[in-house]
Amino acid sequence: MDPETVAEWCQTLNINTDHCLALLLPKEDFTTRQIYQLMDEVIPQGRCFIRGMKKDDATATTSVLLEWDCRVINLNAPPTVEFGKEGHKARLVFPTEGSPEGGSPTSTANEPPLAVSTTIGPDFITALSDFVEKCTKGSSPYNGIGYRKLRFFSGSQPVPTGEDDYESWMEQSMQVLDEWDIPEAHKKQRIAESLRGAAADTVRNLKLSKQDCTAYDYLQALQDVFGRTENAADLLYQFEHTYQGHGEKLSDYIQRLDKILHQILLKKGLDPKLVDKVRVKQILQGAQPLDPIMLKLRMKQGEETLTYNQLIKEVREEEARLEVKGSMVEALLDTGAQVTL
Repeated sequence: MDPETVAEWCQTLNINTDHCLALLLPKEDFTTRQIYQLMDEVIPQGRCFIRGMKKDDATATTSVLLEWDCRVINLNAPPTVEFGKEGHKARLVFPTEGSPEGGSPTSTANEPPLAVSTTIGPDFITALSDFVEKCTKGSSPYNGIGYRKLRFFSGSQPVPTGEDDYESWMEQSMQVLDEWDIPEAHKKQRIAESLRGAAADTVRNLKLSKQDCTAYDYLQALQDVFGRTENAADLLYQFEHTYQGHGEKLSDYIQRLDKILHQILLKKGLDPKLVDKVRVKQILQGAQPLDPIMLKLRMKQGEETLTYNQLIKEVREEEARLEVKGSMVEALLDTGAQVTL
């Protein structure tokens, strides 16, 4: 198999040629585990995936198309490597230079036949070290040890034991994704390792149809499949017509509004900069008009807009104060004392 054929193979499967190469093995039965172990030794940077396999009776070889989650096109790898106790010989063939997706300048003119062996030596290890340094250059340092993993999510109903429902899982994922100071590949890995069943299938199909997708692309795909079916306009209408119930605490009402507001943001129906202003506006319109805490908030109308944390803190503190005051009044009434409010 020559570089041009490898490039055509990549194009047929819609794979970026900068991330691929073909591994030519003797025509024997090799397990996927053996193939992955070999490539982990030859190219330890990144993760590779088997995208296709062909057997050629004419050359007595098995060709395996491999894709990495990082660029491998500039790797100065030897065309042939020897592996295993039996001394099996394998050849690495990069896609041709000038293909639509970009390719390797590898040429068949100078490639030795499959029988010629080049064992892995110090020069190859040095080249690999340079390659690793280039791939990791510019990445922020991070500590991947001891991070809190996301709970499992599969999309199954009813929600299995030990898993989160969609809205709880998505809310946590959006929060930690903004906080993780790690490379994009690790963000995707952490999200993928929390997925099961239909949710994992959704991400797998996304990666097949879209090259170089991001962690946010993962979340968007899951939102499309498992999120609420209402569009942003429907959710905004629901938000503007959600009112505080009789006997409902104002803090509970605010939290109920915030869940709808979060769904509107996921649907890109509102500028995030306007969230606090829109929230306060709806609270002033939808809360019980005689709620004592609401009356205080109306008095502050026109002042600096409170954030969600500031608002919920102030409301809960006022609720606690009124609850204590109410308990004191009841205790005084039980003793028959005169109460002055």
